Amino acid sequence: MMNTAVGSALGAAYWLIAARYYAASDVGFAAAVLPLVGLLSSMGTLGLSVGLIRFLPEAESDPDRTRRMVNTSLTLSAGTSMALGIVYLLGINVWSPNLSFLRADVRIAAAFVVFCGLMAIGPVLDAAAIAYRKSGYVVARSTLFNGLRGPLPIVFVGIFGFFGLILPVL
Repeated sequence: MMNTAVGSALGAAYWLIAARYYAASDVGFAAAVLPLVGLLSSMGTLGLSVGLIRFLPEAESDPDRTRRMVNTSLTLSAGTSMALGIVYLLGINVWSPNLSFLRADVRIAAAFVVFCGLMAIGPVLDAAAIAYRKSGYVVARSTLFNGLRGPLPIVFVGIFGFFGLILPVL
């Protein structure tokens, strides 16, 4: 519950800062792209985070096995999320033509795919911490992550365009 409260409060502050320093169109694009990346990365985790919560405690006596489980979950989640990002970009004219600018430049398309992979890592790490009964790490990661992302859009304004709003979220 603490994780949700901290994430929500700092997330609201992030969007207030974004609305203050960025053009409305940039905020709108970021508000469309971020949930999309979140959806693709959530689908890309393949439920492995839930599997870690279930099976890591049973494997705790074998450090190699637990390490393999976490590493495999991280690799599969990031790889699948990136693959889903590529599939989305390939069909972007069908699914959401207004976001076709994501595919217009190779650098933007590559960044989108990488963002999808990076966003899949957090839930897997959180699940591993929860499985080990160390939920304080989840709150600490969320607080650090959300606390740092607030001032970063101010630093990035005018440098990266609307990507200045997406970079701090990663």
